[in-house]
Amino acid sequence: MNSFVHIQLSQDPTYTTIGFIFTIASYILIPLIGSLFYIYQKDNATFNFLPQRMSYPKYLKKGFLSSFLGGFLLSFFTSIYEIIFVKLTLSGINYSVNGYFKEVGTPSFSNNTLIEVVSIIILNALGWGIYSMFIFALNLYIPKIIFSIPSGFLFFLIITLLISTFGNRNSLVMVISGTLFPEALVSPGFTTFYGLAYPINYYLQFILSAVFYICLALVLAVIWKKRRLKYGKN
Repeated sequence: MNSFVHIQLSQDPTYTTIGFIFTIASYILIPLIGSLFYIYQKDNATFNFLPQRMSYPKYLKKGFLSSFLGGFLLSFFTSIYEIIFVKLTLSGINYSVNGYFKEVGTPSFSNNTLIEVVSIIILNALGWGIYSMFIFALNLYIPKIIFSIPSGFLFFLIITLLISTFGNRNSLVMVISGTLFPEALVSPGFTTFYGLAYPINYYLQFILSAVFYICLALVLAVIWKKRRLKYGKN
């Protein structure tokens, strides 16, 4: 998303102030694209408390599906647009040269091949879809829609500050940090930890992070459903 905006504004991607602003915007907007309507329904009498009437399992399934598709499709089509825009206005794309993005340490991008470009686009989209599902599950516990809106970025900020206190003590800590770090999920292969590559391949790091956030989202949803059925509230 940052590179998408930088392309439109013709700005240097290293311009960190703008990058940070659009990181905030990305983590707020993308997770809400598909889930905002279902979050708004949750405790809103205007919809005659639709989740209760349609049954909580159906509500959760539709909310998860809509959240995933919203994050996935927005990320996917943004990436496609970037490639088309660069192809038509800046330069052609040569898939035979060495990849530009290489992490310090164990390389993640060995060559700038077509299959690698496609895999990154798909992984980015999957990552945003999974993160959107998690934010939807997290927002089940937030009673006011106004507090749900910045939840995607606030969670990202809290986790980033939390793992920054651990440091790069050893490989295990770095793998755990990579699993928790949302950027490893939504931008696999593009992030480092204290300037060092994660000790495992970014595909494996992505899988660990994806499994973690999917499981966490499901656990949050199940607990919320049971509490609603038992107490009628969060």
